[in-house]
Amino acid sequence: MTDEYFPATRSQNKKNDNPMGTGVLGIIAAICLAIFSVVLRFALEALDKLNYRKAARWFFLSVLPLGVAAILWSIHGDATMFEKNLVLGIIGAAIGASGFIYAGYALGDSIPRIQAAAHLDEPASADKLAQNVTSFGQQGGITAGTVNIGPQRLGFSSQLGAELLAKMPIKKKIEIQSIGGNLDQAVASEIQIFLQKNGYDVSRMSIGVMAPPPDSKISLSDTPNGYVLIIAPSAN
Repeated sequence: MTDEYFPATRSQNKKNDNPMGTGVLGIIAAICLAIFSVVLRFALEALDKLNYRKAARWFFLSVLPLGVAAILWSIHGDATMFEKNLVLGIIGAAIGASGFIYAGYALGDSIPRIQAAAHLDEPASADKLAQNVTSFGQQGGITAGTVNIGPQRLGFSSQLGAELLAKMPIKKKIEIQSIGGNLDQAVASEIQIFLQKNGYDVSRMSIGVMAPPPDSKISLSDTPNGYVLIIAPSAN
């Protein structure tokens, strides 16, 4: 009689080994899929706006919930080991690829800022001091909607900083839009740090490519809510 009931007891114990139960696992999986769907939409919207840095970040965040769902499924699911390994491998590759892509964008933005901060207090070199920074048809404060600055190859200098301060006498909020690659972003970082040290509240958006491309290296617009400073050192 004992042997007759042992199989049933073992079967019952095996059935109870799953502490989550299929219902709870299904709820968690549904939540993860819902999060994936919402965050993926943000990634696609950023991609439509050609903001690849933000798109990479949202893609990475969107696949993380899928990774959680896949791990729970591999622990409590009834699939074969091959099927589990296949799903985990695919989702793990997606998480790793999107994470490294986003890390590349993050490092690309942070390294120029670190370099700019390290060299900001160094004396300006002679070639930088010799640069001409011109405001076309403007004197004193901003009297027109937009001021174009810097007809030559743009590099930050004390002369450029003084010109910017003269064009922004009221310390309103500044929105910087920096356009270009790493060298261009480094120049924008020097300008941002300089303005912050002079008491301005500065926010910044880094853009790799703008269509149509700007025709001025620096454009400054004075709005009721603040200044908009577009920096494109490589503009022709």
